[in-house]
Amino acid sequence: MYGRVVGGAYLTTQTFQVRVLVFVSSNANSNGTADTVETSGAAHNYKTVDGVIGVNASSAGNATGKGSATLGNNASGSAGDKSVNAVGNVGAQGTNANSYSNIEAAIRGGNMSVQSNQQGTANGVGDTAANANGGAAMSQGGVMSPMSSNNSKATAGASGSLSSQSEVVLSQTLTWSSILAQLVGSAVAQGVYNAQANIDLAAGNAMNGVEVNGIVSGDNSGGGLVNAQVNGNGIVDKNHHTLTGNMYGSTNGTGNSTLVGASNLQSNNSGINQSMLELEKFVFKI
Repeated sequence: MYGRVVGGAYLTTQTFQVRVLVFVSSNANSNGTADTVETSGAAHNYKTVDGVIGVNASSAGNATGKGSATLGNNASGSAGDKSVNAVGNVGAQGTNANSYSNIEAAIRGGNMSVQSNQQGTANGVGDTAANANGGAAMSQGGVMSPMSSNNSKATAGASGSLSSQSEVVLSQTLTWSSILAQLVGSAVAQGVYNAQANIDLAAGNAMNGVEVNGIVSGDNSGGGLVNAQVNGNGIVDKNHHTLTGNMYGSTNGTGNSTLVGASNLQSNNSGINQSMLELEKFVFKI
């Protein structure tokens, strides 16, 4: 405070220092169920000497087991009116099952990012299955980023009395103005009398997303050898979509044989840099 005399009057002036409070928080956790489980998580809030406020949150896990392996991860953070959130869940069922997940969420000043990676594999005799689902989202001032991916999933299932294998991969990288989501699904089965394989993939959101589905099922009444295989991929790169699908089936034996397949490739951002490829191959050997 200081003063001066003006026209016989003494005036005083006061100066104030105003501090702006920014609320910052972060959270990360990971849990799993299997014969062998390894998990980790870290959350860190900081302010640099230049005054940049940031948040880093990450969690990871790996689960391996006989019969089943599951993992659940999440990482989130907020700084002022900005928030980031990532969720990943993975499950695998089969004689040999493995689930892996790694997610990161970060805020640094005005920049935000989310990375999420999940993978599930299972192989054995009889039924196998693998599934992954997760979300990658961010908001500022209560407004959600148009690139947020809130319902991405990848599932695969196979059934064969001789062997079967199921595998899925779900990967997402998100900033406020961009998204790169990659999906992979594979299901292979071999059995006597019958075999079946199917996949179901989806990524993005209602305004910018993709979907890949496929199923192959075969039967032979004489106890012959039946093969079924489905592979699919989906990519969302901002507004660019690429989808592929491949189906194969065969029967070899006496008696009645049936082999059926169905597939679907779908993009809900039609007309903007799309490319699709679908391959189908069926072989009957009786």
